[in-house]
Amino acid sequence: SGDLPIFKQICTECIREKIAVQPEKMGNFKVQPWEVPHLTAMLKAHDLPAVFVETKNGEQYCLHEAKHQDAVRIVRDEFVSKCKEIEKQFSFDKDEKGFYTLKDAYSGREISFDDIPTKQALIGKLQEQFGYDKFKAELAASKFGEQGLQGKEKKRYFSHSARFEYSRIEGNVRLEGEKLFAKPYGCWYLVPKKDQKARVVFRDDKTGRFAVLEPSHMTNRKMRDILTSQLGITDKNTLDALTDKANRVTDHYAKESKSLPFVFRRFKREDFQPEQLTKVKYTDADGDIVSKHIKPLDSAELEIQRNGKNYFTVSAVFAATKVDAKGNETVTETKKNLTLSLDDKKKSLEKLTELFKNQGISEADAQEMAKTAFKRAEQQSAEKVVKIQEIREKTMTVAYGAQTAEVSTADKQKAAEQIAEDFGIPREQAETIVDKAEEIREEAAERRHGPVRGRDCN
Repeated sequence: SGDLPIFKQICTECIREKIAVQPEKMGNFKVQPWEVPHLTAMLKAHDLPAVFVETKNGEQYCLHEAKHQDAVRIVRDEFVSKCKEIEKQFSFDKDEKGFYTLKDAYSGREISFDDIPTKQALIGKLQEQFGYDKFKAELAASKFGEQGLQGKEKKRYFSHSARFEYSRIEGNVRLEGEKLFAKPYGCWYLVPKKDQKARVVFRDDKTGRFAVLEPSHMTNRKMRDILTSQLGITDKNTLDALTDKANRVTDHYAKESKSLPFVFRRFKREDFQPEQLTKVKYTDADGDIVSKHIKPLDSAELEIQRNGKNYFTVSAVFAATKVDAKGNETVTETKKNLTLSLDDKKKSLEKLTELFKNQGISEADAQEMAKTAFKRAEQQSAEKVVKIQEIREKTMTVAYGAQTAEVSTADKQKAAEQIAEDFGIPREQAETIVDKAEEIREEAAERRHGPVRGRDCN
C-alpha cells in the first residue's frame, strides 16, 4: 500500500534510536539484499526476532538482540552453508544471442530461455528439473535475479503479477450457440505454467465474485457445486448453461491447440546458394542436350507433437527431386525424428537448426524454422482432452483425435485403468472420465432417452 514506505522508514528510525540508546544489547551483521527474505524466514522459523535496515550508502544489515547472539550465529552459519552449496552447484550465464543457461553441476542438467520467467515460475522449474527442495530453489532463483538481471528485466522477474504465471490467457470468451443463461457471466480461459491444466473462470459482474473450474478434471455435478458455492447460483438453467459452456470452451481451445502441429515449407531455387545447386545434363526426346539446375530440397514438412509438460517431438519429412542421365525425375524423402526439451530452449533450437542445415537449408531459414517449430510446441496444450463419443448400457467409446477405445464400464476401477493406459493420461483424469460417463447415463435415464452421443470428457 501507499503507507508501506512510511512504515518502513518509521521502523528503521526506531531501530536506529534503539541502537543509539542501547548499543550493548544489539548485535548486527552485513547481508546482501537478495539474502534478506531467506534469512528472515530462517530466523522466524526459530522464533528469533530481527530487523533488516539499510544505511545511507546502500549497505544492508541484520539487527538482533545480543542475548540471541549464539542462536542467530547458528542460523546464519546454516544459511551460509546453504549459500556455499548453491555457489558450488548452481551457475548461470548469458550468451551473445540473449539466452540464459542455468546449470546444475551435480546432475549436469541445464535450463535455458530467452524469455525470462518470473521468480516464482523459475523456482518451480528448479525444483522440477534440478530436484532442489523449495528453500534451495528459492535461494538459486534469488541469486539469478539479483546477480544476473538488471533494470526492467529484474523488476519484471521479481514482480508478483499473476499474468506471468500463465502460458495462456483468453478473456471475454464467447462461443457461437452458447446458452442464453450463460451470457450475463464473464468468462476466461487460463492455462497456468505450473501444471498446464486448463481452467475456465466465470465472474458475476454484479457481485464481483469468481468461480474457477477444471472441466477436464471435474464432473458436471462437481462444477455445478462450485458454481453454487462460489457464485451463489441455484437456478438449474443457469448451472446447466455455465457447465455446458465450460465444457465447450475447453474443447474449443483443445481443438485449436491440435491444429498447430504442422509446419510446411516449400523451397525455391533462390533459397539456396549457387554452389548448392546440382547441374544435370541429359538428352531430351528430340535429341537436344538439356542442362538443368536441381535444388537440394523441394519441401520440408514438420509434425510437432507436445509430450506432456516438458517435452515435444518433431517428425520431419524432407522431399527432394532427383534427375537421372535420361532426364527422369524421382522424388525421394528423408525422414528424421527429434525429441526435445521445452525447458532447455537454447539446446532445442540448436538441434532443430542443425537438423535443417544438414538438409541444405540456409542458416537464416533454418533458425526461423526452428523458432516456429518451438513456438508451435509451446502453444500446444500439454493436457490431453479426451472425449466420450458414445455411451451404451455397459460400454462406452472414448476418443482423443483419431485414437479411439472401447471401454467396459462394468468395473469403474478397471475402466479408469484402461483409459489411463490407452491414452497416456493421469489416473485421476481417467477416473473423472468414468465418473462423467456414469453421470451422463444417470441424466439420460432421468430424461428417459436412449444413448447420449458427443459428450466431452471435460
